[in-house]
Amino acid sequence: MALIRQNILRDVHRIQRHGISFGCAFLPDIMQWLSEFLGRPSLHPPDYPASPAYRNPAWPSFQWRHENRLWDADIRTVEWHVDVIFADQASFEAFLARWRDRLIEADTPSEAKERSSTAL
Repeated sequence: MALIRQNILRDVHRIQRHGISFGCAFLPDIMQWLSEFLGRPSLHPPDYPASPAYRNPAWPSFQWRHENRLWDADIRTVEWHVDVIFADQASFEAFLARWRDRLIEADTPSEAKERSSTAL
């Protein structure tokens, strides 16, 4: 059983794109916005295709980490966490300004939790 609320990022196990492993990728609408704001995620050198494409350094980088969790009745799960590191403060602030509502939505309890807490 899993609960996945993907408001910003896609699945943890993201395949490589254009020969560059991003570790994970944002959802399509966020990818489009980042591409318009920061440029393509991969860049081509002047002598492309003789030299390979490379990662756009203006794009955020990701560090995934997992944490094992033990529940009642010896049920074990894995929780995934991601740190998104922006190249500069201005990019981070622009991202927050544009996607603040979705980030807040991801941090709010679900309606079911709200109903159960008000019923108590």
